[in-house]
Amino acid sequence: MITAISYKYAYTSTTTVNPSTIYVAEVSRSTFASSTDYEPLANLTQVFSGSVTYSQGWVRIDFDQPFNYTGEGNLLVAYLNGTGDYPGASYVFNTFSIASSSIDYYTDNSPISPSSPSATSNYKRDFVPCTKFHVWPEDVEYCYPPVNLTVSNITSTEAEITWEPNEDATSSEYGIAYKAEDSDEWIELESSLSAESYSITDLDPFTRYDVKVWTVCSDANSNEVSVNFCTNVDESLIQYLPYYEDFDNADDMAEWTITNGTVTNKWYHGTIENNTMIDEETLTDGGAMYISNDGGTTNAYTVDDATSIAYFSTFIGFGDGPDFKLTFDRKYIGESNGTSIYDYVRVYLMD
Repeated sequence: MITAISYKYAYTSTTTVNPSTIYVAEVSRSTFASSTDYEPLANLTQVFSGSVTYSQGWVRIDFDQPFNYTGEGNLLVAYLNGTGDYPGASYVFNTFSIASSSIDYYTDNSPISPSSPSATSNYKRDFVPCTKFHVWPEDVEYCYPPVNLTVSNITSTEAEITWEPNEDATSSEYGIAYKAEDSDEWIELESSLSAESYSITDLDPFTRYDVKVWTVCSDANSNEVSVNFCTNVDESLIQYLPYYEDFDNADDMAEWTITNGTVTNKWYHGTIENNTMIDEETLTDGGAMYISNDGGTTNAYTVDDATSIAYFSTFIGFGDGPDFKLTFDRKYIGESNGTSIYDYVRVYLMD
């Protein structure tokens, strides 16, 4: 019984294929006669559908349902990239050579139909991706993972995790663990839970978390299923409409967060000449947010090929009104080569 598949991704930059759909079949054939000699969809079993993120090295994909492989035939795997696009020719996988062992179809801007593949280009290949199949031991009863893992009732410090048993499951005990997304340390909450829900408490506000749940069986536990969520922002940090900020008083800016990281060009707060209008004709010094490469001393800016991303943010409660208006004053000079713009300001409204 095959429970997962792994591919060896070669490129240094990550890429996400969403949706990915994987089909498996046990077949007698060992080669493809032509680039159109695909296996009919009716002969394939869908074993996975979801998002897969590839980073350099082996990437494991746990099947939604195991595939019962008898060992009498050959394994055929069909992988459907449903994005309708690809990030570039450098995003490749390690392969090994076998004559007439794979075919591929590709086209830009639209997904390919698995029942009747047609594409701008299709090829018969003499190689296949480096692949691992993960097999459940024959002498161990298969432990089915839970399904429909969801997160609800999210607050700034709590979240409720719910799931359902697999219809083929023989165990009704579960384990659950969580961690902050940027942490490597999992915190196990339960190792023998008989319920199908769990409320996680004492979470940090506005923090993204990973949660994983598994079925506990007598011989071996199931594969883990996981979900990601973000807690709500602390209510005390939310500013409600009508809202106005002129950045004149640093003591009143506690609700704003500056996130600069390690980039050279960073956001700073300070007093700027001729920044504030007393009336329609008179300017005076006033507070402002500005980019600086010298610790905020000046508004000097480093121009090079490196990417600099820095931002400052706050939380606004919009209430129940039907329409809202955002206005702001800014002064900047964007770098360009005459055709492409390299530097710019983006303003995001995030729900």
